Amino acid sequence: MLYLHFGPPSGPPAKALETAEGHTVEYDEHGAIVGLELMGVRGTLERDGELKLTWPPTHLEASMLRGALAA
Repeated sequence: MLYLHFGPPSGPPAKALETAEGHTVEYDEHGAIVGLELMGVRGTLERDGELKLTWPPTHLEASMLRGALAA
């Protein structure tokens, strides 16, 4: 498992949605993305040569992704 956190940790996420591949996208109480939990990264990369992340269905505004995109 690989866990990526955006910004300073502020406790458990307000909401977490699972992707079709079994990864988890975590959101804070305002709907901003605060973390990604990626499962089986090494094995998937060795087997497929890439890691897919199908975004879970939710409404995302550009402002919610600014922190992740700036990193």
